[in-house]
This record gives sequence, structure tokens and C-alpha cells, in this order.
Amino acid sequence: MRRGGVFMIGNQRRTNSNNPESREGPSIAAPSKPHGLAHAVAVWIRAMRAPFFTATVASVLVGAAVAARDLDAAGVAGIDLLLLALALVGAIAAHAGTNLANDYGDHLGGTDEINEAPGRFNGGSRVIQSGLLTPRSVLAAAAIAFGVCIVCGLAINRSIAGAWYAPTPLMWLGAIGVSLGVAYTLGPLRLSYEGLGEVAIAIGFGPVMVLGAHYVLTATRLDHWHWTGPALASLPVAVMTMLIVWINQFQDAPADAASAKRNWVVRLAGPRLDYRRPFRWYVAFNVAAFTLVGVLALPPLADGPGTPWAAIAMLPAVLLVRTIPAAHRWVTATAAGTTDWRRRSRALEPVNAATIGMHLGVSALLASSYVIDLLVTGPGS
Repeated sequence: MRRGGVFMIGNQRRTNSNNPESREGPSIAAPSKPHGLAHAVAVWIRAMRAPFFTATVASVLVGAAVAARDLDAAGVAGIDLLLLALALVGAIAAHAGTNLANDYGDHLGGTDEINEAPGRFNGGSRVIQSGLLTPRSVLAAAAIAFGVCIVCGLAINRSIAGAWYAPTPLMWLGAIGVSLGVAYTLGPLRLSYEGLGEVAIAIGFGPVMVLGAHYVLTATRLDHWHWTGPALASLPVAVMTMLIVWINQFQDAPADAASAKRNWVVRLAGPRLDYRRPFRWYVAFNVAAFTLVGVLALPPLADGPGTPWAAIAMLPAVLLVRTIPAAHRWVTATAAGTTDWRRRSRALEPVNAATIGMHLGVSALLASSYVIDLLVTGPGS
């Protein structure tokens, strides 16, 4: 997920070279001189796009809430807060690694270099383009972040199964998550360039994180893994997280199309960048996400892996009353043509923000619904 900052293009050359050496030098501003610890921390927070870590926290907490409900239903009180904290650190590290790798990959691919309208929600962190960090340092930080994620996962695995490399579901989920994070922009797959980035986001922030958190907290405390509950709860979270990236790609589409980053917004918009089809899919995915939430509250799921209280997670749908018309007006105005893409891009930011708000609202209320279920039904019910 992409967050922007200061845009500095200067005399950068437009190129799609995958050679990192060719992208350091004249095309990149010289790294800024250090200004103390506070400045360095601020730069790295920006590079990791830390404000978006709320998506990771939301996914892990949904998995934890379902786990707490399932443990309570089995007569097992409480959850292991240390394991939850370790899982959260590992998940956030994976998210940070993905964002850093994305910045490096989009620098190599050229899309961030030629993006003329980066903003608060799109265009990458801009730490490379503004000369705050070198491409190599961003890549190294991505490797460190993924390393932290792997260490956390192995430590949890040892705690659960008694062996670092025991073939548990956590091992497989972790391997899938890290692979998706790396391949999202890097390597031969470059999923976000081949129309698979949206799927990778949905899987990584949905089933991988929600199921992973649930397994970590229940593996040693239940006689078998009740995976259907967290799997179903992960689906609306997956779609809502993917929608954040989907709408952010609207502003990036001109640069993405020019640098052969063929995500689904670019593919659906076509060579003339007609946003009407991507907009219709944005509406459809929102409807699908809230439908999935509603299904969790209906019989027979409500009496099993779901909960009737999941209905409260549909409340953020009220934001659609303003978000959908605002997005439609933007699409219509853009189709009429514009000479100032930077200003046109900024005009969509309320929709970007509302999409994030709906994701957080749905995730928080969905997690709360399982906690309410726990409190209302009582232990062992």
C-alpha cells in the first residue's frame, strides 16, 4: 500500500532498467545529510509507511478475537498475550518489508520516478526519489524486516511445536505471506506488475494473517484447529484491504501504465485510462465485502463459525452513501479531461481516506462482534 510525500523529479531519466546501479547516480538526488536521531526515525517511519500498519493490526486482532471466542467456547480461559504480541510484531515486520521492497521495486520499474502526482495515499514513500535514502539501504531494510518476521515465526513455531522448523500450519502460512510480500514487486514474478498484486494483498492481509493469529493462539490449547471460523472472518477483511490498494491505484494509473505496471485498474481502464470500469469494480467489491460480513451473521454460520453480532460490522457501510457518489463525480470529471493531473489526483483523496476508514471500521467491529459473542454466551457455551 502506497503513501506519498514530497515529489522531486528534477532531471530524472525515464527508464525501466532493472539494474539498481543504473538507477543510482544522476537519476536520484544525493542522499540527505543526517540531521540527528529524530530525523532518521522520521525518515524510516515514512519509508516503511507505518501509518498503514493499522491494516496489519486489524487483521491480527480479528484472528485473535475469533480465537478468544473459540477458546471460551471450549472452556479455556484467556489468550496468551506474549504469543499475540510476538505474532503482531512478526506481522508488522512482514508489512514493513513488503512496503520497503515495493518502494525499491517501483524505483527499479520506473513508476515512482515518473509519477507526477504522488499524494498522501499513493506514489510510494518517496524516500528514494527525494534522496532521503539510497535504493540499497531501502532494499537492505526490507531484508531485515522480513528477517525479523521469519525469526518471530520460527520462535512461535518452537513454542507451539517444540521445534523451530516443525511443519505446522504456521510454517506454511508464514512461507506464503513472506513469499507474497517479496514477490509483490520484486523477483521474476513481480505480482503487482502482472495483475496479481490485488490478489496477493487480499490473501496476505486476509487469510494469512487472520488464520495465522488464530492458529498461534489456539494450537496448543484446543484438541484440533477450528480453522473455518477465522477463514470466513478473513474474507471481508481481505476484500476491504484490497480495496485500499485498488482506489489508491486510480491516482497512480498514468505512471503505472507508462511503466508497464499492469495492475487491474490499468488493465480495466484501457489505453485511454477510462476509469468507469475500475470504478464499477470498486463498487462491486464494496458490496461483496459487506455481503460477506452479513453472511457471518446469518444462520447457520451465526450459530457456528460466525456470530450473529457480526451484523454490527456492517455499520461502516453508511460511508458508501457519500464515498460512491464522490468517486463517481471524480471519474466523470476525469473523463472530461484535465490539464492539472496533480490537482485532479488530490481531489480523490477523500475517497482514499474513506476507504481506509471503512476497512478499519469493519475490522474493528468484526473483532468486537466475536468478543461480544464471548461475553454474552459465557464460557463453555
